[in-house]
Amino acid sequence: MPNYPVPDIIYHHNDWIVVCKPAGFTIQELLEAWQNMLLMTLHPAHRLDKDTSGLWLIATNAESNRTLSQLFALRQVNKVYVCLTQGKPRRKQGKIAGDMSKSRRGQWKLERTQQNPAITLFRSIGTNDTDGLRIVFCKLLTGKTHQIRVAMNANGTPIAGDAIYQPGKADKYDRLYLHAWHLGFRYQNHEYRFTMMPNTGERFSDCLIQAASEQLPIDFISPE
Repeated sequence: MPNYPVPDIIYHHNDWIVVCKPAGFTIQELLEAWQNMLLMTLHPAHRLDKDTSGLWLIATNAESNRTLSQLFALRQVNKVYVCLTQGKPRRKQGKIAGDMSKSRRGQWKLERTQQNPAITLFRSIGTNDTDGLRIVFCKLLTGKTHQIRVAMNANGTPIAGDAIYQPGKADKYDRLYLHAWHLGFRYQNHEYRFTMMPNTGERFSDCLIQAASEQLPIDFISPE
């Protein structure tokens, strides 16, 4: 049996909690374990990939789950991720948009069509260390499986430690370097904004991420 971590609760509202999801666990297994630990029913308002860490919003009753899920569906939740990428980007900032389709070995790929596109805004701000890894902030306007990983790969800069999209180069990193850094939304006439630095990953640097984040325009961490 896996040794599941105790939930790191960042904020506790009567209707929901914000936790810092650890990398390496699926949300399904964490929900089951945490429901037993907290003795309450938990509903995921959105999803994070198994190897992604960071801010995760979880409803604690059915009514709030419907409300929060609708906020995500209407794109009224601001989701910003930070990642470390390899290689020279084709573009350092902008929008990556396109339909996504299943490829081989569990991969997804970005298409040129725009029928139901995955939309990612991104800004590459400086390098992280002597390996030349770049700090990139990604703002999701949609919520597709592997969306940021596919977008960064399409930009010529796969995320460090990505065993699916860079299987031959992932072993030298201790994790997938993708973290849900910022979450903002309005609930019952109150504005809520949360920011959480990564707490695992030897290549992540809080100081460098903080310095890079200060170069982001204000509208990057505001809803569209």
